[in-house]
Amino acid sequence: MDDSELDRILKSWDFRSLLNLKLDEHLYGIINELLCNYSKEYTSIRKLNEAIQDTFNAFNSKLAESAVDMGLGYFDATYSSVGSRGEGLGLLANDTDLLCVSNRTKVCLPMPDFDPDINTLIMEMDHCHQGYCKLKLHRNNLFDAVDNLPRSEIVRKHRNIYVKNTHFVGRFHDKNVAFHGWYWEGPALKDYDTKQDWVIALQCMNSSHLYKAYFQRTRRWPNVDMTEHMKNIPCSVVCAHHASSDAPLEEYRISFARAEKYIMRNVSHVQMACYFTLKEVVKNHVEDILSDDFDEDENDIFKTYYIKTVFLWCSERTNLKFGRTTIFSDAQFYVYLIFSSVMNCK
Repeated sequence: MDDSELDRILKSWDFRSLLNLKLDEHLYGIINELLCNYSKEYTSIRKLNEAIQDTFNAFNSKLAESAVDMGLGYFDATYSSVGSRGEGLGLLANDTDLLCVSNRTKVCLPMPDFDPDINTLIMEMDHCHQGYCKLKLHRNNLFDAVDNLPRSEIVRKHRNIYVKNTHFVGRFHDKNVAFHGWYWEGPALKDYDTKQDWVIALQCMNSSHLYKAYFQRTRRWPNVDMTEHMKNIPCSVVCAHHASSDAPLEEYRISFARAEKYIMRNVSHVQMACYFTLKEVVKNHVEDILSDDFDEDENDIFKTYYIKTVFLWCSERTNLKFGRTTIFSDAQFYVYLIFSSVMNCK
């Protein structure tokens, strides 16, 4: 898309009038109060959804632990619901994304003060897309792993040996063959009957180094208490490669899904009202307008995760106060930022 085409689309947006809409102060007050009250009432439902997901997570984790102890075929993992359902937004989600974090295999950054054991793989970020890495063997597990890993599941490059991302998804599937309804779809195993995606993950043992840039940058939100708590939430790598990866079988995505879940669970009801408004406007109005300007299905223009990412970024970087009287105007501003971001990406 060249600059002239971009200008044409920008000038043709009928919806841009909403971004500059100046409502009567009384009408603004009515809209803001309705949004705020709705969000406040929904808070109790959010907490119920969180409790339900946490209960299922504990059940799945205990089931895996008991099955492994009894010698049954089951993948030894700790389970954590992430995405919209895990964040308590059950009514806004189509399915459940379940992060299955292996209790057996871990990963770590190559730090001089950390000596990895035989069940730990080294994260290598050289020649990977930002936010992605490869996992390689090291001196403490090199020979043992080579003897036990199928040759089809490793890649040799010079003196390094990398483990393919398909290895862990395959092992999870093979350890749970009783669940014949699962289908392999991208980085996840999907169960259409329960509308659940099982995303296989490996926990990072020294996550604080990956959070370092986030904690050091200037922000207006979240507050210090929240960021201190986040330091105890480990990040993971999931078996997913970048869409443009030259080595799709070797690449893993670094995931901060559990930290994002904590943040979204702790937004105020006023912030949540702004998020509701933003999502409603974008998914039900903006996509319809932009679908004619993009060579793809209108439902693929704005992913929920993209909307949430912009929402969190704006919450962190802008001067918005999330007051009861500014919800609708805050949402207008967010929509404008999403427009700008998406058009720049396109």
